Parts: sequence; C-alpha cells; structure tokens
Amino acid sequence: MKNLPPEQRAMMEKMMPNLGAGKSAPVTVNRTGETKTIAGYPCTKYVAKQGDKIILVAWTTKDVKGFDALRDDWVKFQKRMSAMSRAGSETADAYASIEGFPMATEMGSIKTEVTTVEPRAIPASDFQIPAGYKLEPLGH
Repeated sequence: MKNLPPEQRAMMEKMMPNLGAGKSAPVTVNRTGETKTIAGYPCTKYVAKQGDKIILVAWTTKDVKGFDALRDDWVKFQKRMSAMSRAGSETADAYASIEGFPMATEMGSIKTEVTTVEPRAIPASDFQIPAGYKLEPLGH
C-alpha cells in the first residue's frame, strides 16, 4: 500500500477501511447462537468486532462435506487477505476461530451468500494462465 500513488491508496482505503495505517483495537469473534437455513444447510451466526465496530457477520455450517480438508487453505487465504489490513494476522486469527463453512458473509457493504453446494472436479485447464496474459507492476 505504501508504494501506491495517493489517489489509488485513498481508493483502496475507502473500499477496505482496515487498510489504513495505525494501531487498531483487538478483533473478537462471538458465536451468537442465532440459526437459520441457507441453501438447505443449518447455519449458525458469528459476529466479529474490532472494538465496537462490526467487521464481519458470518453464517456457517458444519454440514458441507469435505470442507474440513479445505479449511487450512481457507484459513491461509484469510491470513493473506488480512496481511493487507492494519489489523494483520490478528484479524485472520480471529476469523480462524469461526467454525464451519461460510454460507453467507457481510463485510461492510460486501455481502455474499451461497446458493448451491455442488461437489465436482474442476479441470486443470481452469487454472492455466490465459494466453496473452502479461504481468505489469501496480500503477501502470
């Protein structure tokens, strides 16, 4: 972030407020006990707060088969994403305390909800770099 031009940095900080500099309050995660069904799966609500501010609401289920094997990858992904924020690994550690597969999440104005869970094989070709792809430094 520190190498971004000022206008790009401001845009990123607006999109993801935790990217700003400075010391932040600890992140806490609470299992609310609230439940609902999403896409046919029983889900439990978790709320993550930084100080008094809600930074994540997640509805999760333990009933998605095979997620336990993917959980480590999901936690590592959260750590990489959190490394971009001022809260850093503290946020990822808090998120790692959330049990189950995330069926719906709210982070600020960004909301996601799973509509279908469909186990299937993904062809290796889906992970190939597209022809003509060119890596360019940020800001060009």
